[in-house]
Amino acid sequence: MSTQQMFFNKIDYKAPSVVSLLVLNGVFLIAAIIFHWKAFDLVFVFWLENLVIGVYNVFKLAKAQGLPNTKGAAMSNQSQGCMKVIFIPFFLVHYFGFCAGHGVFIFVLFGKSGMGKPDIWEQVSNLDIWVIIASVISLFISHGISFFSNYIGKKEYLTTTAQEQMMSPYKRIVLVHIFIMSSGFLFMQAGGSFFSLILFFALKTIIDLRQHFKEHQKTMEKA
Repeated sequence: MSTQQMFFNKIDYKAPSVVSLLVLNGVFLIAAIIFHWKAFDLVFVFWLENLVIGVYNVFKLAKAQGLPNTKGAAMSNQSQGCMKVIFIPFFLVHYFGFCAGHGVFIFVLFGKSGMGKPDIWEQVSNLDIWVIIASVISLFISHGISFFSNYIGKKEYLTTTAQEQMMSPYKRIVLVHIFIMSSGFLFMQAGGSFFSLILFFALKTIIDLRQHFKEHQKTMEKA
């Protein structure tokens, strides 16, 4: 059995977090078809997902109780609390600053202004505000299900240190950003065809499942 087959076989497709992940991508696919999303719309919505992930990671950081490999549990607990005071503000500035820079990059490359100076406010005003609101709500619900069912419900916070949790979103964001940018260009070159749209969401779903597996692998192996 190949590594890829083992990966798909180990996923619990009945788990609430996996179901919500699949439903979310399915809903976005239907919305993309109904509202005739262009490359910019696709990339922008999944850029919003990175922001939602960042918000939940702040809560995860605050909740993390895993102890680093240091001498003395009392000292470790105290050091964890001190590190959170440093890590959370640093994460807020660094992660969301990175997302802001990537957002401008998206407007430059995929917005109506093309490779020229981006008129960000004009491009934002051209977006369907209700679609954006619905997308953000859907993202918060989907990632909220994962947060409460895995991180809280399965007590992942007890074995996750603040250091590990602070770095966790970066493992996903780099891979997803590369995929979104490259596939967004291909989608744009294909003229937003139905086939390229299906391919985009199929690949995005596979990447999401793989990242979900990696993030919760320790918990799933104990089950």
